[in-house]
Amino acid sequence: MKVKSPVKFSGMVGIRMDSPYNVGKVRVEGFDHPYLKQGDFQDRYAYDPSKHRLILIRWDPGYNFPGFYLLMLDLKKQRIFRSPTIFGCCQTMTLEEGGVVLEIFDRGNIIDKTFKLAMINQHLTHDPC
Repeated sequence: MKVKSPVKFSGMVGIRMDSPYNVGKVRVEGFDHPYLKQGDFQDRYAYDPSKHRLILIRWDPGYNFPGFYLLMLDLKKQRIFRSPTIFGCCQTMTLEEGGVVLEIFDRGNIIDKTFKLAMINQHLTHDPC
């Protein structure tokens, strides 16, 4: 029997014409926060092994350069934290002991980067609208 995922993406479209990177809305079962009601989420996510934290990717295309930031959802305490902006497009993401391991496409190059969880520290408490 197939297990349903508590993370659902909808309305996915390419960030630019013919782009392999998608953007759309996200819904996380059992977690309600104003930041999740907005669009611009990439269709990638990662859980920690205990399933207490979930990492999502939200596009942040400022200054006409592709970029994104990580949102870390504390599923137990119902809190959400944001990372600084990371330039490029996320190809792969895994959550490991040392942090979030990313493979980023940036201006023709593939960059491997580990982003420590301590860097995802901006607590989002207010409505973004």
